[in-house]
Amino acid sequence: MRGWLFRGLGVVLALVLCELVLTLGARLSPRIDYLLRPPWNRIAVDDPQLGVRGSEFAPGHDANGFRNPEVPERAEILAVGDSMTYGYAAAPGDSWPRQLERLLGRRVYNMSFGGYSPWQYELLVERGLELDPERVVVALFVGNEFSESYRDVWL
Repeated sequence: MRGWLFRGLGVVLALVLCELVLTLGARLSPRIDYLLRPPWNRIAVDDPQLGVRGSEFAPGHDANGFRNPEVPERAEILAVGDSMTYGYAAAPGDSWPRQLERLLGRRVYNMSFGGYSPWQYELLVERGLELDPERVVVALFVGNEFSESYRDVWL
């Protein structure tokens, strides 16, 4: 009886130690934090200015957390928007910014994420101007843009 008690206690202590190590690892490493999140919660991460943005570790996202193959030094066209521009429910290569890039043969940088609204677009355009784009395309979806702006800014 005593042997089982010590084995059980050993298992509990081992599990507690594993939990502490993983919690510490998640706090120290964004990559470990990403891997430990549940699958439905892996795409979005907190952003101090935007509220939320894509995770740089999510498949198909660049180092800035946006849905691009990479962060270019320069982009000829900057696309800013919400889930429609992000390409929600579309393969990464089928979002309209990627299609525009293929059609025009010009570099398009997609700075969008589901739930973004006009107040975030201003911040995104400011950040995106660092890529020295010739054109900026801001896509508004009037179905929810203004209600989300009201919710985020006023409420």
